[in-house]
Amino acid sequence: MDSHGNLYGTTYGEGAYAYGNVFKLTPSRNGWIYTDLHDFTNYSDGANPDAQIILDENGNLYGTASQGGNIHGGGYGTVWEITP
Repeated sequence: MDSHGNLYGTTYGEGAYAYGNVFKLTPSRNGWIYTDLHDFTNYSDGANPDAQIILDENGNLYGTASQGGNIHGGGYGTVWEITP
């Protein structure tokens, strides 16, 4: 959770390409607003994130993906960063 009350998470095997995604939930008066921050493609960005998200003091998000990491597809995983 960040200082504004936003929650961050990942999915495994979901998202636009079925390789997982990173999302943000923003609190609102009527519940939560869902924002898709990144959809993994199984190429250089990785696939199937499977670890806790780390949030730094600047709002950058970090995590790992268990697969992908190769520009041609496949690979052994990646460390990823999302900068707001």
